[in-house]
Amino acid sequence: MTKLHEILAVEQGLGETANRITKEVASTLANKKSIFAGLTKEHEVFAEDKQHLKQSTEIKEVESTVDEQLSFMGTHVAQYWDVSLQKEAANQKAVADIVVDNVTLAFNVPSIVLLGLEKKLTALLSVYNAVPTLDAAKAWEEDPGYSKRGVFRTKHTAERQQAVTNKVWKEVSAATVQHKAQIVQDEEVEVLGKYTISEFSGAISSFDKAEKLSRLTALIRAVKTARQRANGAEVDTSLTIGSILLDYING
Repeated sequence: MTKLHEILAVEQGLGETANRITKEVASTLANKKSIFAGLTKEHEVFAEDKQHLKQSTEIKEVESTVDEQLSFMGTHVAQYWDVSLQKEAANQKAVADIVVDNVTLAFNVPSIVLLGLEKKLTALLSVYNAVPTLDAAKAWEEDPGYSKRGVFRTKHTAERQQAVTNKVWKEVSAATVQHKAQIVQDEEVEVLGKYTISEFSGAISSFDKAEKLSRLTALIRAVKTARQRANGAEVDTSLTIGSILLDYING
């Protein structure tokens, strides 16, 4: 059995790390949406004598996904929550179950842990509120062949023509005995090729985001209710709670 002072010695450091990473992930989700976007841009030139104008394929990989960011944050958050649970279990024997929709997610959680957990879960709201969502104006489908899990691509590719405008001289009036031919400068548009564009995104659907937020708020309410029910050493380090609750939030 681990002694309580050993848990106290590491809890503060774990808490500081979890809080810092939570803020970093929240900032990334809110302000660095470009890392969740990908693109392939292919150039095709139709005319054989214009092949020198062909441009190389442009590729922008999706640098990260919502799942990846939440998983990175969750590892540190879960470790911190677990240590907090172990410490408070040694301090307080009053317990209650966390129940959501008649399903018990955690048994015999100490009341002091419920108090802290309520605040920690509320802090996660800023992260999940910042989660970017897929552009509802476009049709998306998950891309199972992408190198990262949770990447979507547009169902329909977009095409854009590539054209150049050439200056040409045109005769608008033929020459006569009395007058010279009238020639004016005009413009002709020549289509050289086209761009085919497929968009990629590491965001999630608005529905998925709403479901995660719904589960998170339901869990906050359940923790608050459990704390109210609870009646208010050695540390049992086999107690864990972080991954269970985060898995529930993420669905």
